This record gives sequence, structure tokens and C-alpha cells, in this order.
Amino acid sequence: MAAALPYISAAMSVVQGIQSLGAGKAQKKLNQVKALQVQSEAEINELNAMTRANDVLDNVRRTNATVVANAAAGNIDPNSGSAMILQNTNLLYAQKEMKALEIMKNRYRSFGDIQADILNAEGEMAADAGMSSFLSSVGTAAGTIYKYGGASSSDTTTSVDSYVPGYEDYSPVDTTIGPDFTPVRGFGGY
Repeated sequence: MAAALPYISAAMSVVQGIQSLGAGKAQKKLNQVKALQVQSEAEINELNAMTRANDVLDNVRRTNATVVANAAAGNIDPNSGSAMILQNTNLLYAQKEMKALEIMKNRYRSFGDIQADILNAEGEMAADAGMSSFLSSVGTAAGTIYKYGGASSSDTTTSVDSYVPGYEDYSPVDTTIGPDFTPVRGFGGY
């Protein structure tokens, strides 16, 4: 049972890493959905601002039509004098309100885009953190296996060099240099 503990610990580390990876991916998808929701809310607010702007135009058209009708009913020229001043004043107020609504419409759009970008960036960071946690847990598992669960010295082992085709007779120690060799200064020597 004691021999199995390092393997169990390594397996638990890997499972934890897989869970972190899945959580990061899920958070990224959740943030993508939230970003779409924020953008759609911004578009709704933008459309509402456009609707209010249309209402302002309709209101100024009706108000000026009433001014013209009242002036004509009273035998007053609707294109001059106080009737014209009232119409121009209505148009000025409508222009100010239209400009404010245009600014708000643009702000809704840009704020929605900014919030969506932030949410998407947070989602990417969550996915990256999940991947980092996964890789860390795999490294922890490998370290645990290497430290506690590796092959014992009594097992039959072969040199790693024998597994590389063409390098079966490779030796890391250079045996061609005799005991009388003197290294040259500047070329790896003294």
C-alpha cells in the first residue's frame, strides 16, 4: 500500500489540474456569454436613445405644426414674427436634446464594447490560469513519481543512451585522450 501512495498522489495532482483546466475554460465561456449580454444591453440602450431622438423630432414637428396652425387661425403670418421665433426656439431646444441623445447613444456603444473587451480578457486570463494550474499539477505529479515512485535500483535498468539509434556505443567520457594530455589555454584549458 505504501508503494502506491506516490502514484495516488500523482494521480490526484493530475485530476486537480484537469479540474482547474476545465474551470478555466468554463470561466472563459461564461465571460464570453457575459460579454455578449453586455453588448446586447448596450445596443438596446443605443436603440432606446435613437427612439427618444425620434420622439423629440416628432414632438418638435407637432409643436411647430400647432404654432403654425394657431398663427394661421389668428390671421398671423406663421413664417415671421413671434410665430417664427417660437418655431426656431423649439428647434433649438430639440437640437440640444438631439445632440445629448447622440452623445449618450455613442457612449452606450463604447461603454458596452469596453466592458465586453474586459470580460473577454478576464476569460482569457482564467483559461490561461487553468492551463498553468494544469501544467503545474502535471509537473508536481512527475516530480512525485520521480522522487518517490521511480524504479528502484534493484530493477534491471539500461542506459538511456542505448535507446537512441546510432548512439549505442556513445560514452560521455572521452577515453581517446591519454593521461599525458595538457589542455591549451583559451580552448577549454587553464
